[in-house]
Amino acid sequence: MTLQKQMKDKLESLGLPYKKIKVYGTQITVECISLDSIEKWRAILAKFCKIRGIVEDTVENQVNKNTVLLPTRHKVHRLYAQINIV
Repeated sequence: MTLQKQMKDKLESLGLPYKKIKVYGTQITVECISLDSIEKWRAILAKFCKIRGIVEDTVENQVNKNTVLLPTRHKVHRLYAQINIV
């Protein structure tokens, strides 16, 4: 098991709400639907990471091909952090 996989498993086991967690190299990206939950993640990750930023984005739920309907979307918040290496 790689270190990135171990870190991702540890973050998922914290019990905080999330939509998606990515760990690659020394970078961590957490995606949540609510701003409150992303603030909780920021407080936890700030203990051992440098917070690079929190961004609001729009994600498509479903692409409606061959119709006149626009794609259905929802807002997500993303937290970017970098692990402090000592």
